[in-house]
Amino acid sequence: MRCRDSVPVFAGLALALSGAQLRAQDSEPEPETPAAEVTGEPDDPGRLLLEPNELTDPAPPPPQAPPPNEFKVDLEFHLRTDLRDVEGDVWTYHTDAAYRRTFQISEDWTLRWEIGGEYSHYEFSDTGGLPGADGSAFDDLYQFGTLAVLTYRVNEQWSVYGGGFFGFGVADGAEVGDALIGGASVGFTWISSPKLVLGLGITARTLIEDDVQITPTPIVRWQFHEDARLETFTLPQGFALAVTATPVQELDVRVFAGYQYRQWRLGEYGDELDEGVFRDGIATIGAGLTWRPAPMAELSTDVGAVVYRKLEFLNDGGHEFDDIETDPYAMFRLRFILRF
Repeated sequence: MRCRDSVPVFAGLALALSGAQLRAQDSEPEPETPAAEVTGEPDDPGRLLLEPNELTDPAPPPPQAPPPNEFKVDLEFHLRTDLRDVEGDVWTYHTDAAYRRTFQISEDWTLRWEIGGEYSHYEFSDTGGLPGADGSAFDDLYQFGTLAVLTYRVNEQWSVYGGGFFGFGVADGAEVGDALIGGASVGFTWISSPKLVLGLGITARTLIEDDVQITPTPIVRWQFHEDARLETFTLPQGFALAVTATPVQELDVRVFAGYQYRQWRLGEYGDELDEGVFRDGIATIGAGLTWRPAPMAELSTDVGAVVYRKLEFLNDGGHEFDDIETDPYAMFRLRFILRF
């Protein structure tokens, strides 16, 4: 068994946490004001569904449970970049959609179910002898998955969760049965104070033509200033750490560093890539903002630089016959979320 520092294959695999209820205390010692609860549960590892003013307003209104339904759409575009050590270049785009439903079974038990999919396109040019680089192998790549997560709130400070997921990553023309991915995750969150939440998750999952992968997922939310916090959150197919500021109630501004990882089973192309595996791992730094035009709607955009990218090509036996890095380049991302 190998242990690698990578992230879930698709966005749905990052297990949602639940059951944690924070209580914010009034900053004025006298007179006492009612405690303010966080309005929801962790959205993804390290991401809390908080109203923007809950940790800063001295007397926020009584909290309400977040809507049980969430629908999101992402679009991510990677500008053209040169390949290293071989001739050619590549540009890429990804688009995904997911639906999530939260079931409040009881005061302490919460069940979350999610289903989603992603479409990807890779455009190689002037690549010479790179297998499959005429584009036929990478034109249409798909990932689909579903997960379920059960969370138990032990007390006001501690919550534990566990869940499983199942999905596949496949190129057009490849066999879905040869591209299955599954696994399970367990973890906990600890509310040290209204301004500090810590946790850890451990995920074990299968890979296409590889050993089981073990991935730790740290969970951090530290409100180190009235209008700023350090937090972990999910990216499409990835994970990030950010410093986020909330200058006004409707707007978040952030700088972040993150990692994303994708993989697919390929079809038959008449060369070394026949029924092989294609993997793409990238490390990104950037800045972004989130705008909430209405209580149930959220629009986000990120602009950044991919500082490291590795493309891996494996044959149908799982043996790597090529891996290629790229030069740094620019990327941008858009996300829309609707809760109802």
